[in-house]
Amino acid sequence: MAQEHTEAKKCFAAVANETGQEWSHTLKPIVFYYSRSGRTEKLAHLAAKEMRAEIMRIEPEYAYGSFSSSISRVIKERVRREHPRSSTPIPDLSRFDPIFVGYPVWANDLPEFIGDFLSRCDLEGKTVIPFATFAVSGMEKSLASVTAACKGAQILYPFEDGMLRGGDYRKWRLNVRRYIWNME
Repeated sequence: MAQEHTEAKKCFAAVANETGQEWSHTLKPIVFYYSRSGRTEKLAHLAAKEMRAEIMRIEPEYAYGSFSSSISRVIKERVRREHPRSSTPIPDLSRFDPIFVGYPVWANDLPEFIGDFLSRCDLEGKTVIPFATFAVSGMEKSLASVTAACKGAQILYPFEDGMLRGGDYRKWRLNVRRYIWNME
């Protein structure tokens, strides 16, 4: 962890030197996430710290159990065309941009309660930066669901971290920091 922290400092110092500026953006980033196992949560907290963002956990209306029971439930919900909802209150996002969204990929897609939450947020003109964790499936299909839920938003810099194919977090955070610093 100390090695990763040192690498992060070097990475952000390089961006500050390249751009010649400190944080001066009037809007603040925010990280929304859901995590059942803790893997997405760890990534969300790391991103929030490094991007100087506020953080908020998205909760389903009815909690999910273990990984296998969650996947089984999600498949049944999709077959029955059930649409689980989020119990998380919708925040005023007028002070926030970009919006990070972290989620696990379940049964090859975004958990529907996260789509419900996002679709009720006012994301018009915002930048949404999704990041996903998964076992093997990847986040390709879930990006279409994120895009559909985030009406009027620009989807940029998706990041995926799978058990069999991990993403390059260092490169992702460098690109995102450059983007944030140049938003003005």
